[in-house]
Amino acid sequence: MERSRVSPDYLSMPLRRAVWALALPAFATHLVRFANFIVDQYWVGRLTDPQVGLAAVSASNFLIWSTFALSQLFTAGLQAKVARAVGAGDTHEQAVAIRHGMALALSIGTGVAVAGLLLMPHVFAWQHLSPPVAKAASEFLTITFAVLPVNFVAAAMITIYNAEGDPSTPLKVFCIGLVINSLLDPPFILGWGPIPAMGVKGSALVTAMVVVTHTLVLGLLHRRKMADRLSVEFHPRECLPFLRLGLPVAAAGLLFSSVYVFLVRILAPFGDAPVAALGLGHTIEGLAHFLCVGFGMAAATLVGQNLGAGRPEQARQAAWAAVGQLSLALGFVALGYGLNAPHLLALFMANPQAGVIAAGSDYLHMAAWVQVPGGLRVVLNSAMVGAGDTVAPTVSLVCTLLRIPLAFALAQRLGLGPRGVWLSIGATVLIEAAMMSWLFARGRWQARRV
Repeated sequence: MERSRVSPDYLSMPLRRAVWALALPAFATHLVRFANFIVDQYWVGRLTDPQVGLAAVSASNFLIWSTFALSQLFTAGLQAKVARAVGAGDTHEQAVAIRHGMALALSIGTGVAVAGLLLMPHVFAWQHLSPPVAKAASEFLTITFAVLPVNFVAAAMITIYNAEGDPSTPLKVFCIGLVINSLLDPPFILGWGPIPAMGVKGSALVTAMVVVTHTLVLGLLHRRKMADRLSVEFHPRECLPFLRLGLPVAAAGLLFSSVYVFLVRILAPFGDAPVAALGLGHTIEGLAHFLCVGFGMAAATLVGQNLGAGRPEQARQAAWAAVGQLSLALGFVALGYGLNAPHLLALFMANPQAGVIAAGSDYLHMAAWVQVPGGLRVVLNSAMVGAGDTVAPTVSLVCTLLRIPLAFALAQRLGLGPRGVWLSIGATVLIEAAMMSWLFARGRWQARRV
């Protein structure tokens, strides 16, 4: 068996140091990537009618996140397989996993893009979006879906680097993309010199350019290494383990995002302001979410590498160490949300809208109370998926689906309006955190095979 060295050697590091060494670059990568959405919403908020533009971006982003959830069909298996191969020092299995994961990324991305373009107008009609919002959202998504296959390939590359213990390379690449996005958004959205004002459509064009840049740079930086790994012979049957592990994870992610499409439908009768507030609240909460994702990635990598090295007890300790370190950070985040909600929301609008500020503040106050348990559920779920477990994402799926009937009952049946939707989100976070703790404590994930 050909063996490779883990560089750096996270298995020999002190546990807390290994967690932070993996989590911080991964968190920063996702945060920088997400910062592109923040920059987009900031400049869209400077349009003549910011409420329409922000509502369009909000409705679009929930559909985008739904499609991105399908990337878990290949990234979940890629993370688990590559991390285990690295822990075992098996470079052949590492190459086989990368070859088939990349092939799935391109094919799945193409299929999802075509389906998205066909379904988009029907979703907007079902959501009862106002005509101006639906028109702007359609323009935004048409461009986004056109580059989705490229985006999925980039997602596969990021997963490979993270699983191999190299989260810093994607971070550097996404910093370049953020600079490009920040420079081009103002002229493309608001107009400047020979560039006409394109509003929300301009935001999508800039994002497409950034996606292509990310993918090209990631490929060029390690073209020799990637070429060697992609030269492995392709066998369709090798894709089956990816799909076996990825299907429940992708289904949970897809339904998580799709639930927000339903929540937009529940909020729409209360006006454009709550719809815009949901999108802005989600954007601001992205800081905490991607902190959770970073520590979840660290837990998945350490769990996978430890199990590959035959150290199940160390794998368990690594996951709980990630939970503990994340909880400390989320305590400060929750305090910031609770004390500064109106000010955070106002940053995204040149002329703050009172309705958006009021609804968004309610959302962020709810989010503050569930930050710590929300982080626990993400990290333990990621740790179990990193071990090849398919039960955890299934439980997450059920808890997420519960938001729809609960939101409908609280918002419309009990007359709580948008606040009922926010309460349904918080309640399901607490339920899922309790379920993940129980599943992890059972320990069956330690015996999973990938």
